[in-house]
Amino acid sequence: MRLILGDSNSIKVNDTTFPLSIPSGAESGLKIKVNQPLEPFQTLIVDFDAGLSVNQIDSSTYKLNPVLKLK
Repeated sequence: MRLILGDSNSIKVNDTTFPLSIPSGAESGLKIKVNQPLEPFQTLIVDFDAGLSVNQIDSSTYKLNPVLKLK
């Protein structure tokens, strides 16, 4: 499964908005490996852990390294 992200991503910290860097997220997307056969119209739940996914690099730089789980 592939999720394609937009190119204008940001994070708001203490009323200040910062750009959110997503390495290759806008170009190739986020890939999720599904190690099971899928049925037509099967519902998949993707759990996105924002607390583990957003990393502060310095005082004004934030990077997204998505932590995703299929449920």
